[in-house]
Amino acid sequence: ATNSMISPITLPNKFIFWALAGFVVGNAARLNEFSIKDLNLKVFKGVSVFLAILIAFVSINFSLAQMSFINSLSVAKKNPSKISYNYNPYLPCVIYFPVQLDLAAANGQQSKLQVANDQIKNNQRCLYAQMYLAETAITNKDWTASKLLVNNLIEIAPARREVISIAAVYALKAGDKELQKRLVSQGEFLGLINATGSVPQSPPKLK
Repeated sequence: ATNSMISPITLPNKFIFWALAGFVVGNAARLNEFSIKDLNLKVFKGVSVFLAILIAFVSINFSLAQMSFINSLSVAKKNPSKISYNYNPYLPCVIYFPVQLDLAAANGQQSKLQVANDQIKNNQRCLYAQMYLAETAITNKDWTASKLLVNNLIEIAPARREVISIAAVYALKAGDKELQKRLVSQGEFLGLINATGSVPQSPPKLK
């Protein structure tokens, strides 16, 4: 049986149907050609205006944040005890976070932790903030928090020496045998050590 025998619309009727449908669609497209172009132009203009406003908003806030940052640096040089620095999300982690942490230090350890936690909320992949929080947790012997933070570090930058160093300190102090084995595999994989004398293999993933 052919499709024309199964379908309620027979083959000749199907030909007429699709021919008519094609004419209707084509005619509608011709009639709406200028409307579609006008709509596309309006959408393009709308998107352009939105992007321009967004870029202006971010640029202004970044400029204000940078001015506040520079002012804080100036105050810190003259009188560190008078500085009261708060984390600003418009300053990129890689360039500004280490100095932001130093500025927060004038207000004590709790202020540094607050800046680091605020940075993580804004950008979970900020390596410097993750490392600082991990080192603090290890120093305080908070092994639950330490394990979570170390796992995050290994996920973000598994080949970074500082990360491997922090992870090794945690693994030894906390007695985490599973992580110790993984770090040995990681060290062999990166060519840092050759504990087994075997061909380096990709380290297993953390559970």
